[in-house]
Amino acid sequence: MRNQTPLRQLTPVSDREAVERGNMVGAVAFVEGVAAGWGCWELSGWFEDHLVATGIMSNSPPVVVEQGFGVIGIDPRWSGITRSSAATTNIQELPRLLEASRKRVVESLRAFLPPHGDDRFVHAAIYRHQVERRHVSGGSTQWRATPRETDRLSDVVLSLFAADILTHREFYETRLCVCEVCGRVSFEDDSAPRAGCRVHSTRGHSGGFRRFEL
Repeated sequence: MRNQTPLRQLTPVSDREAVERGNMVGAVAFVEGVAAGWGCWELSGWFEDHLVATGIMSNSPPVVVEQGFGVIGIDPRWSGITRSSAATTNIQELPRLLEASRKRVVESLRAFLPPHGDDRFVHAAIYRHQVERRHVSGGSTQWRATPRETDRLSDVVLSLFAADILTHREFYETRLCVCEVCGRVSFEDDSAPRAGCRVHSTRGHSGGFRRFEL
């Protein structure tokens, strides 16, 4: 089961009563998409596919924000931001904003890896009401991501991971891998190096590759 995409892993790790792993798939899609060079159209499509279509958000946000950046409009049809607005950042800065968002997400997940198991981003999502617990049939509970359009982009992505971790924590504790070279997020069996990926197979070191950083 090594080196499978999250979508392909859903069948062997889930049973008929398991909750769909849409939160995980959407979050991983962001990490991989940004690494592939997303622009505003790809980002807007990601919102539509993984947040609007799933009922997490009512509409795709016309702008995105991240710490250290201004507001960047990603929907040219929206006229709420004028060229003279001091809060507006040039659309050319979007790749850097996306990279910064991805970096924060990857670093949060890397900190979650054993032996540290730092889950402060999960508790932060609960505190900020970016996830909520709901009762489902059979008396069980399910965590759902509830980010707001005004949240930092990285917080939106982390809320998806947080909701899935709260529902499937053991899966993350035993299978989550975060490559220290490229930042790829994957889910492998217990024998796989937790700090590597299918390209950079490492065991707690960079193996001659430069460590992932922005």
